[in-house]
Amino acid sequence: HEVDDGTSVSLQRKAFRAGAEWFKQSLWHDANEEPELNEKLVLQCTNYMGDIDYEVDTNNSIIPWKGFVISYRLLKWCYLSDLLPKGGEI
Repeated sequence: HEVDDGTSVSLQRKAFRAGAEWFKQSLWHDANEEPELNEKLVLQCTNYMGDIDYEVDTNNSIIPWKGFVISYRLLKWCYLSDLLPKGGEI
């Protein structure tokens, strides 16, 4: 074994963690950005107690997006399909 094997593994772990964190953050969209219609979304909202909640809903044309953002107290959202393995089912 090389002397720097431990350092190399440690750096690889840090790089993997940083990449995973970047990936998680890149999935989310700001509430001001309107998603495609009829797509299932994961919503990050503020509940009536001021806590962060997550819900699943579909963006549809019944409620205008701005009204949707206000009524849900929406902070950000992501497409549910982006969280699932490709070809995966809900």
